[in-house]
Amino acid sequence: MKQNLHRPIFIIGCNRSGTALLFRNLSEHLDLWSLYVEAQPTFHSRFPVDPELGERVLAPADPALVDGIREDFYR
Repeated sequence: MKQNLHRPIFIIGCNRSGTALLFRNLSEHLDLWSLYVEAQPTFHSRFPVDPELGERVLAPADPALVDGIREDFYR
């Protein structure tokens, strides 16, 4: 299954910005896959909320971090 998520796409949005509608529309596509749950625990386990920056991520994740996130999704 790991090769199926070679280049995953994460959709992130603010509350009330249309992400639920986008999720429902994409869920109808037979070739797409989703966790079908919100992934804040996975995100915050790798990118903790900073007291000053909040949930902002200022730099691209290094490859080891990306691999860890991918492994969390497989579990």
